[in-house]
Amino acid sequence: MYESNALSILSSFSECVSGTAYQIPAPAMVEKPFIVEALKQDSQIARVLDMAEICDTAIFSVGNLERPSILYEMGLITHEEYQNMIQRGVIGDCCSHFLNRDGNIFDQDMDARVVGASLSTIKKIPNKLLVVSGKEKKEVIRAALIGGLADSLYIDAPTAREVLKQ
Repeated sequence: MYESNALSILSSFSECVSGTAYQIPAPAMVEKPFIVEALKQDSQIARVLDMAEICDTAIFSVGNLERPSILYEMGLITHEEYQNMIQRGVIGDCCSHFLNRDGNIFDQDMDARVVGASLSTIKKIPNKLLVVSGKEKKEVIRAALIGGLADSLYIDAPTAREVLKQ
């Protein structure tokens, strides 16, 4: 089974800035939308999602869909879904929301399975910092910028050059 080191990164970052880290105590994605709705009724999950509605600053990254995709490796999407998404042109994800080239939701039905702040909630946050490394993420970075998912970009020089070529 694949394990993400997201909690470790979150904890380390919050220590560096003397802040408090909050994680949604649930999987990033579930099998059926009704499970998402049930999970959102949990007070711990609702509390974190409510924070997203009023926060001033969000710091996040994007993922491309080339293997190893964390969402695929963690088993959140099946092999068949993964292949279908590639064939239909998905380019990556932002906070587990799969994006098209314009930075919009790729598939509404699949997006209904995401346990987290919606893209519309993320877009309303006044200060959105996208932190990314890796030339293989150039297309999803571009999509996130076009889609209004970032106000600031922290990026390595080789990847920045690739993004600017597009």
